[in-house]
Amino acid sequence: MTQPPPTEEPGWAPPGAPSEPAPEAQPHPDPQPYLGPRPQAAPGAFPPQPVAAPYLPAQYHKPKFNGFSIAALVLGIIGGIGLSIIFGIAALVQIRRRGGRGKAMAIIGMALSLVWLALIIGVAAIGAAFTPDRDDSGHVTQKGRALLADLKVGDCFNGVPHDKTARSTTALPCAQPHDGEVLASFNLPKGGFPGQQEVIRSAESGCYARVGGRLDASRYRTSVNPYLLYPTRASWALGDRVVQCLGASTGAKLTGSLDLSPAEPGMKSWNALKPGDCLIQKDGEGESTAVKTVPCSKRHNAQLVLTFDLPAGDWPGSATVRRQSEKGCQTRLRSYFDKHPVKVDVGYVHADPIQDEWKMGSRNVKCFAAPMKGELTRSVMP
Repeated sequence: MTQPPPTEEPGWAPPGAPSEPAPEAQPHPDPQPYLGPRPQAAPGAFPPQPVAAPYLPAQYHKPKFNGFSIAALVLGIIGGIGLSIIFGIAALVQIRRRGGRGKAMAIIGMALSLVWLALIIGVAAIGAAFTPDRDDSGHVTQKGRALLADLKVGDCFNGVPHDKTARSTTALPCAQPHDGEVLASFNLPKGGFPGQQEVIRSAESGCYARVGGRLDASRYRTSVNPYLLYPTRASWALGDRVVQCLGASTGAKLTGSLDLSPAEPGMKSWNALKPGDCLIQKDGEGESTAVKTVPCSKRHNAQLVLTFDLPAGDWPGSATVRRQSEKGCQTRLRSYFDKHPVKVDVGYVHADPIQDEWKMGSRNVKCFAAPMKGELTRSVMP
């Protein structure tokens, strides 16, 4: 029986057999550094595949906003009309050529500039419509609507504004029949709003000081009433400080400018009297707003000797004012004539403030010397 040849075990050789040379070392085909034994594929399996590196997407950079577009938007908001349009056009050209963001901002900025332009044109048109035509001397030449604040002293108008906060009227030449005239105009002091009542008091006081006395002594004292317009809280916030002192007809239309010179020589309003003035007061003129003064060497029936002011405060009532005025005049006139005696027998007369004057800040009391009988022909003052 034949025996199969013995199986040689790997790596074993009979004694004396020539040994095979060891294979030379080959360079590692993988350029990657050695990271450990590669996994061996199982029999019949596909050889291991190289592991792919993780995918890293390229970083995305958003385009920047165009500087001109930002400037166009800011200037459009604040009203920089010309620059906003110029910068907006420049932004659109650059964005089209170079790319970038901000097209919408440029368009919005230019649109806002157009809105500003329309507003300015509208305001100018309204202002032109409310500006009366004037000649070289400044007089109104044609009838037309006008803002009261734009009227000048001496301008005449139609339609007395019953709302004292009204700001427009119809201006026309004073030679044409009209309802009133601007007699004076002044500005209230700058600063915070002092309250509507204080504004009214200041306006009344200022207009009376500028117009009241002259109007009372003029021939219009019974046919023209003083009238005034003043700022409101809302108009004050916008910078309005103007007070308009007007004269408005109480009946028929006026023709020509109001002449506030005295109706006759020596005519004065009560508040325009000064110590030393001698006057003629007829019966029934106690409530008159004006009185006739004469030289003290002529016949007269009263002379203003002194004045004083009652204490400040709210209106205390007519009876209290009359009592305080009478007591104050008697005390002061007695003291005066004790120092400066006169040869004629005189009595004491007083003129006290009324409620309207008190509201305007006038609390002045006038003390007169009047003859007990007959008339005076000389001054009772040294």
